[in-house]
Amino acid sequence: MNSSSENQLRAALNQAGHAIYITDIDGTIQYVNTAFEEVFGYSADEVIGTTPALLSSGEYDDDFYQDLWETILDGETWHHEMVDRTKAGEEVILDQTISPIKTADDEIEGFVAINKDITDKKHREEELTWTNTVLSSLLANLPIGVLVEDANRDILTVNQTFCDLFDIDAPPEALIGHDCAEAAENTKDQFADPGRFVTRNEELLERREPDLEDEFVMADGRTLSRSYVPYPLPEGSGNLWLYQDITQQKTYEQRLTEQRDELNTLNQVLRHDIRNDLQVVTGYLDLLTEYIDGDHDGREYMDRALDSSANAIELTRTARDLADVMLQDDREFTRVPIAATIVSEVEAVRSAYPRADVSYDKPLPERDVLADDLLGSVFRNILKNAVQHNDKDVPTVAVSAHAADQTVTVRVADNGPGIPDDQKSEIFGKDTKGLDSDGTGIGLYLVEKLVTSYEGTVSVEDNTPTGTVCIVELPTAE
Repeated sequence: MNSSSENQLRAALNQAGHAIYITDIDGTIQYVNTAFEEVFGYSADEVIGTTPALLSSGEYDDDFYQDLWETILDGETWHHEMVDRTKAGEEVILDQTISPIKTADDEIEGFVAINKDITDKKHREEELTWTNTVLSSLLANLPIGVLVEDANRDILTVNQTFCDLFDIDAPPEALIGHDCAEAAENTKDQFADPGRFVTRNEELLERREPDLEDEFVMADGRTLSRSYVPYPLPEGSGNLWLYQDITQQKTYEQRLTEQRDELNTLNQVLRHDIRNDLQVVTGYLDLLTEYIDGDHDGREYMDRALDSSANAIELTRTARDLADVMLQDDREFTRVPIAATIVSEVEAVRSAYPRADVSYDKPLPERDVLADDLLGSVFRNILKNAVQHNDKDVPTVAVSAHAADQTVTVRVADNGPGIPDDQKSEIFGKDTKGLDSDGTGIGLYLVEKLVTSYEGTVSVEDNTPTGTVCIVELPTAE
């Protein structure tokens, strides 16, 4: 090769974008191009006369280099990814090709190594691999069902949560490539309203706008929240569907709504009835003042004032108990003796209403029920209502109880005016204002709430010859 051709060759090699070096048959470097100097940081003067071992990163053993030499000495081309080291000590990843340089007689007289710097590419691939690993792990463990489909509505990916939500007895990877429209058709009967599910899908796919607030009631009673997000693809656009079981959340929201309504009722009743009782107290005290110097002894007015005061005080106690029942979701039950509870509440009502004749049969059954410290409120409010809503001069209330199998039945009978048949099924409701126009039903509402929480029942029937019998049935703790 004349000097002109050699100069042209060197100029061409220096214009190459890859690092190139040429060695003799023994591996001694004879030439490096400009890209070599830029990649490795060595000048040509620093490396010419040395061997490529100068660039070694220490990553490879003797067997690796033996295989390399055997390949190129046999006249074949060596191609491999190499990790070398720059003059500054930094690792560089290369796509390396080493080819023999042959004479006209096909004799090997040296080697040319072409090194493509793929360091940045490899780092991006590693980052992408790491990102995909993280995303795959996130998708697999996400507590939200995920389904992704392409522009043809073929499933690209789906996670285990999605399969669990729709009771799909197959691993997520088995669904990849399936027609999403067909999958929706196969699962529509799991929805309480299949028609709405299908219609909403059609609307969203036609409109192609994100929708994040869809809720579906399932046939098994669960509630699922669904979000839809269209996303762009190189060809067309795909769809992202997210499903989440919000049954507990909806139950909690419903409970909060019920508590709010019940507290609102409690507030209205308290304001109304305490005000009424206090107005009665004020009125009779005014009458007492008017007759205090006259012949009237005022005893009747005093009794009525005391009764109204007792009613107001008892109402606040009932309200406190009712608030406990409404607001405490984690009440703990234990064994409570039914006989001792009845006796305690009978004595309390006797003290509060001395004009009433309140009694109980003896002996009472010595049985325990699973309840809490609010069990007394059940019988206190039944007894109180039997006295307060009684039109007789001497209200009479009799308590009896018996046990059979796994149940204790308590009957509270009074001699009052009775309850009309069309009201018997309603007197325990929160909107009931009592057994007559002067009373309140808040106590009986508390009774029903408590008895239900103890897994018992409460009902009323007519007494003979007049009055009402309130019947409480509770399962025993045995």
